[in-house]
Amino acid sequence: WRMPTIYDYIELVSKCTWEETIYNGVAGHFVIGPNDNSIFIPFAGAKTGSSLSNQGKAGFYWSANLMPGTDNDAYFVKTNSSGAQWNNSLVRSCGFSIRPVAP
Repeated sequence: WRMPTIYDYIELVSKCTWEETIYNGVAGHFVIGPNDNSIFIPFAGAKTGSSLSNQGKAGFYWSANLMPGTDNDAYFVKTNSSGAQWNNSLVRSCGFSIRPVAP
């Protein structure tokens, strides 16, 4: 297993079908790839300090890639009822989820 790169996420966002659903009582996206493989990505929320926010409403997932010229900011993907998009420049001290991928 490895950390997904921003390129993995770009491919996931642009080439897959994202269906908002509730799976085993958990809100999130059922993501179906062009090869018919699928993955469930929950709206796990985010943690800042001891505070959990957006649980059941959004998911935030780190990538392995740092922003150029910094060791504090990294790329991530945000998922919510509007879909999924990759983002950048957020301090890595935020408590985001990690969704590993097979090598």
